[in-house]
Amino acid sequence: METQARVRKSSVIMTTFEELDDLLNWAFDDWNGRKAKAITKETIQLAKDYFLTLPKSDNPIDIPDVSAMQDGSICFMWVNRINGDSIELSEVKPDGRVLNASSYDKKFSQI
Repeated sequence: METQARVRKSSVIMTTFEELDDLLNWAFDDWNGRKAKAITKETIQLAKDYFLTLPKSDNPIDIPDVSAMQDGSICFMWVNRINGDSIELSEVKPDGRVLNASSYDKKFSQI
């Protein structure tokens, strides 16, 4: 049973890393037509390093939505898909800072 849990945790990491690697498609300035900054390999690596520090379970909800941001940062978003009331956000900035926010009952608070 422990081996299955480890495999599922590994799957969460692999899936998230694949999504992060896909962000290389936005590795050029103005990728969105609105003067967005390029997503760099360095920022992707910072995001991977940060993701590895987070606690993991074998729950599929641990797989975040990953998106590129206007300023060249990368955003992780976890949504409670059962009721949609809670959202967790982590934004990894190109300079290595990480901003976190959470929303419960659709009210955001910065962590």
